[in-house]
Amino acid sequence: MVENSAAACFEQSKSRGNEARVYMRATRSAASNPSRTGGLRQVVRFAFINPEAHSVTVAGSFNDWRPAATPMSDLGHGRWVATLALPPGRYEYQFFVDGRWMQDRAAQELVENPFGGLNSVLVVPRPKRD
Repeated sequence: MVENSAAACFEQSKSRGNEARVYMRATRSAASNPSRTGGLRQVVRFAFINPEAHSVTVAGSFNDWRPAATPMSDLGHGRWVATLALPPGRYEYQFFVDGRWMQDRAAQELVENPFGGLNSVLVVPRPKRD
């Protein structure tokens, strides 16, 4: 699903704990390796809902699994968001909620990780050129 605003992310979400959504839209931005991505990235919005959470980050292969690298913003009422511009590719990720790893239960694909748990998978397609 493609959404352009954080508020729209939550209009369709339930307000009970541990709900997650990922939204994408295309944008053109400077890339670290423009020849590989053509400067095209997708804006990816991670949304997480848990009224009891005090700290939420998202970590994955896009940030070397460093939870502190991508803190999520608290919008109030248990709603958390983070926005990244990612080049096309396949990424594994998890949410880091109050010191505990949690997969995205709404992810279309889950894969086993080396620690006996599951990682969520996000596939960022190559944006269509106008």
